[in-house]
Amino acid sequence: MADGWKKALAGLVALVLLVWAVSATWKSLGGDSAAKAANTRTLMDVETGALVDVVVDENYGPFPMVNPKTGKKTLYQTEICYARTCLEKGGTHVIMNKLLGKEGPTFCPECGALVRFHNPGPRTETTDGE
Repeated sequence: MADGWKKALAGLVALVLLVWAVSATWKSLGGDSAAKAANTRTLMDVETGALVDVVVDENYGPFPMVNPKTGKKTLYQTEICYARTCLEKGGTHVIMNKLLGKEGPTFCPECGALVRFHNPGPRTETTDGE
């Protein structure tokens, strides 16, 4: 009877190790690319204006986040302005004043339009009604 339990336990341990190995391999190869794409956010470096794609995981936030290229905490979420000329070039990423600790409304540095949290997208009414 003891040999039967030892074989069962050894089989269970082997199965757990196999599942762990397959899972680790899957993750190292990129896992589910659709899920990864759905969980990717574009952040902006407040110092350089560079856009950085970050995968949302347990390390996402708080802001500012560390820029993997510089090691500095300079990455913030953005809203995208689709008003006026920004729409023609596919939108302009804008960091909201509130996230930067600044008072007052946020205006697009490219076209001057008011930008809000959850800013309207390109197929809806633009931020300033134009």
